[in-house]
Amino acid sequence: MKISKRLQAIASYVEENSKVIDVGCDHALLDLYLVENKKNVKVIASDNKEGPLQKAKENIKKYNLEDKIEVMLADGLEKLDTKTDTIVIAGMGYLTIKEILTKGDLSHITNMIVSTNDDFDDTKAFIEKIGFSIQKEEIVEDHNKFYIIIKATKGRKKSIDIKKRNKDYQKYLEYTIIKKREILSKLPRSKIKTRFQIYKQLKKLEKELKSL
Repeated sequence: MKISKRLQAIASYVEENSKVIDVGCDHALLDLYLVENKKNVKVIASDNKEGPLQKAKENIKKYNLEDKIEVMLADGLEKLDTKTDTIVIAGMGYLTIKEILTKGDLSHITNMIVSTNDDFDDTKAFIEKIGFSIQKEEIVEDHNKFYIIIKATKGRKKSIDIKKRNKDYQKYLEYTIIKKREILSKLPRSKIKTRFQIYKQLKKLEKELKSL
């Protein structure tokens, strides 16, 4: 099965013999790839919308992988079982990721792979605050878009810092600034609170870019 560079990078951080929950699984392409390419990995494909889950079910049935991928309608981690040790959350914003992790029972989670759409620094800081450390980071360019993928493990070890070692971080900042400006230009002026939040994010990114 062929998947995007972004999903390949996420998959590369999942360890063998894991039980994974993919929160917001969409069509379960990552999950299909994991069980076909990682030894003894089982996956819960979870989403809070029926539409994506129906497509996920069709894809799983097509590849005859019903015994390795469980499909679950759930809001975040509300139905998380104690055998699950790895969380994947990708394609969401910082506030959504924070809400999901805050509400979930993470006592049996040893690894999480996170790719946020915004507020990269705040996402990292929150992950560390809840008792995990950033052990791997990667910037992936996929179809002219930039993504940062984080792997965090339980425990308060020293976290790595992608800014100090990755030449693509400047490109990521430039790309994100352009996207924030586009969003701000399209938002109605009546959305005062949302516009202010995005404006603050934009100024923070611009300041960081200047400091490089």
